[in-house]
Amino acid sequence: MALTFKELSVIDDCATIWNKFCELEEMHPDDKKDVKDAIHTIERIVMKRSAYRDHPDIFTEMKTIR
Repeated sequence: MALTFKELSVIDDCATIWNKFCELEEMHPDDKKDVKDAIHTIERIVMKRSAYRDHPDIFTEMKTIR
């Protein structure tokens, strides 16, 4: 199963955030890396959702956490 429209929208928003952040004046040399890492974390979380839907037998505990 693929990502949903809303999930794809979140991924697209991450790209928008990155592009806008890169337009800002640099304040600290680590800021770009920190933002990049945060965006990659968001993207990984969103992309894992497809795996959860495709393999409910593997991710059975996820249902009980929600």
